[in-house]
Amino acid sequence: MAISDGSGKIADRRNAFVAQTARRPARRWTCAPPPAKTPGMIALPTLPVSAVLPDVSRALAAHGSAVLVAPPGAGKTTLVPLHLLNDLPEGRILLVEPRRIAARAAA
Repeated sequence: MAISDGSGKIADRRNAFVAQTARRPARRWTCAPPPAKTPGMIALPTLPVSAVLPDVSRALAAHGSAVLVAPPGAGKTTLVPLHLLNDLPEGRILLVEPRRIAARAAA
């Protein structure tokens, strides 16, 4: 897609940047490594979501991502990040809270 501003200078620079970026391999962002984990570092309480934590780990190992849907109070926000911190050797944990997203979208 080409964009023109009349003179063409800005559009030419933008189009060159877009073409150059498209040829570049995807950049993998890195951050500080997580702290070393000690087996059994965190003892997890028993909540309804505890029964599916091994399934979540298997799904993440197989596919790289997972979506967990459970009723309020099941332990999604409390247990899943702690379980993943103990269970997975590397990676980042992204926890999305739909109510906060909806509140920001409405604001």
